[in-house]
Amino acid sequence: MILKLTNSVLLLAFLFINWITVSPTPYDASNSLTITKSLSGPGSAIFIAIITKKSVRIGDIFAFENLVGPNPRIFMAKKFNTLGKVTIPPLFVPATEELTFHYAAITSSTTPTVTYSPTTRVWDFPVIGDDFIFGGTYSSIPNTDQQKTHINTILLEHDLNMDLYCDCSLSFSGILRRIYFNDNYRGNYHSGKNPRTPSSITEVVTAEFNDVLIKKNEVIIVNMRGIVSKLFLCQ
Repeated sequence: MILKLTNSVLLLAFLFINWITVSPTPYDASNSLTITKSLSGPGSAIFIAIITKKSVRIGDIFAFENLVGPNPRIFMAKKFNTLGKVTIPPLFVPATEELTFHYAAITSSTTPTVTYSPTTRVWDFPVIGDDFIFGGTYSSIPNTDQQKTHINTILLEHDLNMDLYCDCSLSFSGILRRIYFNDNYRGNYHSGKNPRTPSSITEVVTAEFNDVLIKKNEVIIVNMRGIVSKLFLCQ
C-alpha cells in the first residue's frame, strides 16, 4: 500500500501489482545511473525502482542474502518519469558487494498487504530461505492469529517539487517488533496485552513518527514486523 501526500494532505493508497527483479547488477555507484524500462500496468499506475543489497522479493517485502555489514539493506526507491526513465543519484556504498534492482508498478488500494510466516519469528528483515508467504490481506491468511510473524508494507510519497519532512501516525493492533522506514529503524510498539487474545485484536495503538524525510520523486518503504499487527490507519 502506498500513501500519497499532496500539500501534506493524505490522498491515496496504492498496492503493488507487478514486480520485476533482475539479477544483481554491478555498477559504479559513485556516478549517476539512468535506467529506461518499459513497465506494464493500469493507466493510473506509478512505476518505481528499488535498489537494495542482494535480495529477493517475497510478496511486498525483501529477503536478503546477508543482513550484516555497513551497507544499507534498502538504499532508495525512486519513481520513473512519464518517459519511462529514472535516474539513480550517486549512492554511498561503504563496502563492495552486489546490489539488486527491483522494478514495480503500483496502483490504488485502501487495503494493506501482509506477508506472514507460520514458523519463523523475525525482528529484522527476513533472510533468503525464511518461510514467508505472501497472504494478500488479513482476511485471506489462514489461522492468522496462529502465525509467528506478520509483515506489513506501506509506501509513502508526495508530489511536491521539493524534499519534505513529514510527521506520520500509525494505528494498529498487536505487537510491532520493529518498524523501518527504508533501512532506518524507528522503534517497536505493543498494546500491552497478549496479542493472541481476541481482545487485543481490536485494541488500537497509535505510534507517532516525526521528521520523516521524503525526497522529491522518491518513495519511502515502511516495513512493520510483529504478530497480529493489523494496520488500521496511517496518516
